[in-house]
Amino acid sequence: MKSKLLTEFVKELGQSLSFSIFDASGKYLHISPCFANYFGRNASDLIGLKLENLSSNFHNSEFWCQTMETIKTNHVWKGEVLRRNFDNKEFYTQTTITPFKAIPEWGESFIEFHYEITKYKKIEFQIEQQSQTSLTNSRYILIGQMLSGIAHEINNSLTIVLGTTKYFKITFDKGAITSELVSKGCDKITSASDRIVKSIKMIKSFTDNNVVASFLWVSVQKLIMDVNLFIGAKIKNHGIAFEIPEEIVESILIYCQPNEIPLALINLIMLSDRVLKETENPWIKLSYEYDVKWSTFRISDNRILNSLESYFTEVTPTINKNLLDSNTDHGLNVIKGIAMSHKGQFFIEQDSKCTSFVLRIPNPN
Repeated sequence: MKSKLLTEFVKELGQSLSFSIFDASGKYLHISPCFANYFGRNASDLIGLKLENLSSNFHNSEFWCQTMETIKTNHVWKGEVLRRNFDNKEFYTQTTITPFKAIPEWGESFIEFHYEITKYKKIEFQIEQQSQTSLTNSRYILIGQMLSGIAHEINNSLTIVLGTTKYFKITFDKGAITSELVSKGCDKITSASDRIVKSIKMIKSFTDNNVVASFLWVSVQKLIMDVNLFIGAKIKNHGIAFEIPEEIVESILIYCQPNEIPLALINLIMLSDRVLKETENPWIKLSYEYDVKWSTFRISDNRILNSLESYFTEVTPTINKNLLDSNTDHGLNVIKGIAMSHKGQFFIEQDSKCTSFVLRIPNPN
């Protein structure tokens, strides 16, 4: 009698609540009319179908096997399910599945509750698209700002090349050319040419979206040397002392997007450079620390920490917008995106006496 009343209650509840009940094999024992309406069918038409029959091909058999393993151990399963109705239209449900033992004649069974969230998924997708567009725009604005640094580096290197070749010509015309002079001059030209090649490669890597998508093992030593090559001379020309790690073992590698980490570090150095030009005895320091869990890059300068209203986390920055210009906003957006794409962290240290930006990249186990 009790079981019969409960069965009737379940049926009545299904008029306004979207739920379904299935057995240990994943076969549906009961479908509420509300859930059946999603598929444009009567509930009776769906009885006997299996879990995968009321989802899209996005969820394969392995997905449902793992789901069954979870709920058979008396655990509740929650998640989003992409479904396809009989008119071939896809929709999303937020689904919760839990063991259901109230009706003995159904044996081992499970009840799943559904909430249709398709419109929210569309909004979520639109927000994500807007976020990606904003990040891409910020990235290219930043690259445009950085090109002046590359131009400066290339111009310096070309000056060396042209100056050396001109000196060769003058010395040769005077009959004073020597093998030692040619050897030293060629070394200068080779070094300057290498710097030009590296600068051009950096431009290509920063603007190549295909390279951005690749994760590779990268030497930390080479990465920092490239950052110094790109921006070190420019910072020093502004009268700012610039320090980088002197001793990093060449074998230390990080797994990252190789053009993204230099982009983040150069951007942070540029942020410091912009606000330090008018300060007394300015300095900027790039440091690196390695432990089992993290590769930590730190950009420190001699600003006072409380010049910022608050520190920001890797997810949501809380910064006094009155203290920041649009260039800073673009830069921080890019760095946040880089940290998130690496599953890392980006924040300002609160306990430091100076301003220290920290970018952490997880080390694979």
